[in-house]
Amino acid sequence: MKKYLRAAIIIAVMLSALVLTSCGKDSSTQGSDTQMKPVYWTMGTHQSAATNYIQQDIDFAEAVKERTNGLVNITVYAAGELPYNATEFAQLVSDGTIEMAAVPSSYIAGECPTSAVSAWPMLAGAIDEVNPALEAADPYVKAELNAKNIEVVGSQAFPMQTMFGSGKAPKTLDDLKGLKMRVFDPYQADLLAAIGVSPVSMVMSEVPSSMQKNVINSSLTGVIGAYEAKWYDICDWAYLMPVAASNCYMIINKSLLDGLPADIRQIIYEEGEKYTEAVNAYNEEAIPNAAKRLEENGVTVVYPSEEDIKKMEAIAADFWESWSNDYTDNVKECYKAIKSALNK
Repeated sequence: MKKYLRAAIIIAVMLSALVLTSCGKDSSTQGSDTQMKPVYWTMGTHQSAATNYIQQDIDFAEAVKERTNGLVNITVYAAGELPYNATEFAQLVSDGTIEMAAVPSSYIAGECPTSAVSAWPMLAGAIDEVNPALEAADPYVKAELNAKNIEVVGSQAFPMQTMFGSGKAPKTLDDLKGLKMRVFDPYQADLLAAIGVSPVSMVMSEVPSSMQKNVINSSLTGVIGAYEAKWYDICDWAYLMPVAASNCYMIINKSLLDGLPADIRQIIYEEGEKYTEAVNAYNEEAIPNAAKRLEENGVTVVYPSEEDIKKMEAIAADFWESWSNDYTDNVKECYKAIKSALNK
């Protein structure tokens, strides 16, 4: 009997050691139902390091790392920290040069024309119009990007893309004539040219130096981004014409994402949804606060009249039809879906 008892104890000890050894060997796969080695991804952004929006990107990356027990490690880079222009991000993610990016719709319009439709000037600029427009565009955008080996997992909406400048503050639409204004897509350029403004295309990070060198004397951008980037140091006024919405898509190389275990993919999608919800909640409070903070920092804030807003929208509406006719049926259908969602 003692002999059998001793044998049983030895077997139990051996089994315990085997379990412990096995746990040690599989520590890299915790949180996943399939064996997986840790991955290290680069995420490019167009935002400066000072903005809240890039902090939301970082929060997403940290949440993914924590929930996957260190299996998915994402390093977020601010504007200028990678040797690429943000307008290249879609192609770079598509071919796997970088794994991820948070990139404005206008910067990926070459690869995905439907992504820019919700940002067409005066189509959806007010905060209550942005999400319905984006939801209507969503299936068209995702289908186009999927065909380019790109997956969308989240988004940042930037409502109230408006006007900032130096010198005398404009009071009406007519006062904008003669300005040299930064734009970030060709649609904005068409509309501004129609009201007598000279459009100059450039990314946001180039604006401060261009203002100082008088390459431009005004710029279109989001009111939140302008405050967080301290544009009150280079601008004298803000003319809050709701020119456009802008959406920043969080994109991932689709082949890499599809190659992950299903439970890891699910975590990334879930954190992408939380990211989108957090941005929406932030925007509702931050837009009026940003305008107030700009004013407190010496910027003259001008609210356009309803008459000027309607005038601007009427000019833009003529362009909507011509822009949609320049593209395939996919863009036309996307445009119709957005118009229907906004009752325009």
